Amino acid sequence: MKTLSKIGFTLIIFLISSNTLLAQQKAPDASFKAGKKTIQLSRFQGKKRILWLFSTWCPSCAVGLQSLSKKQPELLKHGVYVIALRNYNNGGYPGLSGTINTFIKKFLKNPELLKEKNWTFGEAGKALENKYNPHTYPDIFFLINKKGEIVRKGTSLGAQMDKIMSFTKASTTN
Repeated sequence: MKTLSKIGFTLIIFLISSNTLLAQQKAPDASFKAGKKTIQLSRFQGKKRILWLFSTWCPSCAVGLQSLSKKQPELLKHGVYVIALRNYNNGGYPGLSGTINTFIKKFLKNPELLKEKNWTFGEAGKALENKYNPHTYPDIFFLINKKGEIVRKGTSLGAQMDKIMSFTKASTTN
């Protein structure tokens, strides 16, 4: 029984650590919908970006939206783009009519964020979801440097704001 517990504990530690940090893996290209437009992630090549996949029914996603929006002046100052995408099929649950606008109005109460030049809101397609969120986590993010490398992957964006802001403030060549 002790061996089984150790194996289980080791597996949990491995999953947590592999879920939060990647070794400069190249971010795969994929497309998403923003309104009626289809946009390729490669459009943001050469820019530091946060790719965030969320579900509108998810409480930690609401906190993440509020926390990240408060950092907008710093994000803009450091040239960081936020690509906030509702999970494909909203992770399988309807939640708040499933719309991004409803989610923003309910939890942020600042629809102006929809107009910020460094924020893009959209819907992940199945292909993007398969590449970035195959386990359908309701709240997962990727920090991608200017070279197009994933430098960090994590869940619960709002709870990891210190790591996100360290990435934001890192050298402009990263």
